[in-house]
Amino acid sequence: MLAVKTVDLRKYYTIQKSFLDRIRGKPIKLEALKGINLEIKKSEIFGLLGPNGAGKTTLMNIISTILLPDSGKAEVFGFDVVEQAEEVRKIISLSSAFSGFYYNLTVKENLKFFGMIYDTETDVRELISLVDLEKYENTFYEDLSSGNKQKMIIAKSLLGNPKLLLMDELTVALDPKIALNIRNLVKIWRKKEKTTVLLATHNMLEADELCDRIAIIHAGEIVACDISKKLKKLIREEDVIEIEVSESRNPSFLLKMEGIKRMSFKNYRIAVHVDDAERRLERIIKKLHSRNYHIKSVKVEEPTLEDAFLKLTGVELG
Repeated sequence: MLAVKTVDLRKYYTIQKSFLDRIRGKPIKLEALKGINLEIKKSEIFGLLGPNGAGKTTLMNIISTILLPDSGKAEVFGFDVVEQAEEVRKIISLSSAFSGFYYNLTVKENLKFFGMIYDTETDVRELISLVDLEKYENTFYEDLSSGNKQKMIIAKSLLGNPKLLLMDELTVALDPKIALNIRNLVKIWRKKEKTTVLLATHNMLEADELCDRIAIIHAGEIVACDISKKLKKLIREEDVIEIEVSESRNPSFLLKMEGIKRMSFKNYRIAVHVDDAERRLERIIKKLHSRNYHIKSVKVEEPTLEDAFLKLTGVELG
């Protein structure tokens, strides 16, 4: 059974662009989701990568039963999000910036309160330790830093050990070090509890580092879905390894190695074009060492997730 499955999922919004449109009663129908088809496996960290307005939050809200689709179907662990919404809510948790904490309660009091509401026996102290908030467990929520508030949001979403954790813009506006800590926290939790995670983000680094697979969503459509490495390969079919050596001898023997497409040598720099830098680099270095080449530096040029997004959508992800 899949963790999440959507079939031709569509959602429309009615908007008025101007004051005159409202007076004249001329609403515009905006298609926010244009037939989304997704299959997310159990225990997978699955990324929805796209800019604001791409449809990420709309899709997350339908899966979490907050919004109704206009057509199509979505299931969470076999439960229909419309017909069996109550069953879906029992096994999911949505982590977003709007988590409704009480400013005049401490970290521990907030989590205990929501634990009672959710009727869960989750150990609050264990959660506080997991998100590294032990020093702040008796601190009022309003006195926490933005990074620690984000940790609170994650701790709250883990109450009850959900089977599906939906995370909308996990580390938005956080400093890089705190963002890294939070990404590591998600990895630890997935490994420990085998939770399926659906992550909506416009952060390339976050998607690349965290997600087993990534769906690129643009203007309400999924334009590509695969592991990050294969999405990058959509840009070009080869990587370039640049190696600076101390010798002036042309290492033409490298051309006989498997996976090497072509090579150039100029000014003590070797440029090796390969099918997969990750697979070929170690053997290339060993071969050079065996021929008594002294390596000064190594640089690998490969496509980025940003390159893939730009090629697939025609726009930059800012």
